Amino acid sequence: MADLSGGHRVPTGIAVDAEGNAFVGFEMTPPYEDGASKVVKITPDGTVADHWTGLTAVTDVAFGPDGVHYAAEMATGYTSEEPFLRPDSGRIVRQTGPDSLEPVVTELPYLVGLKFDGDGRLVFSEPTFGPDGGVGQGVLLAVDPGAGPMSYATVEVPDGQACG
Repeated sequence: MADLSGGHRVPTGIAVDAEGNAFVGFEMTPPYEDGASKVVKITPDGTVADHWTGLTAVTDVAFGPDGVHYAAEMATGYTSEEPFLRPDSGRIVRQTGPDSLEPVVTELPYLVGLKFDGDGRLVFSEPTFGPDGGVGQGVLLAVDPGAGPMSYATVEVPDGQACG
């Protein structure tokens, strides 16, 4: 057990490693300032420590097949007026250090989910929200994480039509 209530953080994603450590990402609260989000590591005894800082509006976290940590950032480049989020600015990033990252997929429309399939492909879903309650919206895509960085506008959907 661990107390994650301090600072009005909003836990949004969790990944567990082979040693039983839980890694929790935080979306935070509006205005979703760039770099204000992070991932913490919770050990089996309940110790909580920063694992990856400098992130923005994290909606999910996952470990790649090679053990590298990935995060889904719903949007980046916040604005000072509501809704504080720039459209098509979400991205999937790979951890390169305790406070650094490398973009894998960019220009995503309000990214929400992130996992890896049995073939090592990075699977993600979007959007988190949209007009008309999201009716008729929503995409689930798989990409090779080693092929990046790539823009969402260049990702091919199964029927051969380009997204974006």
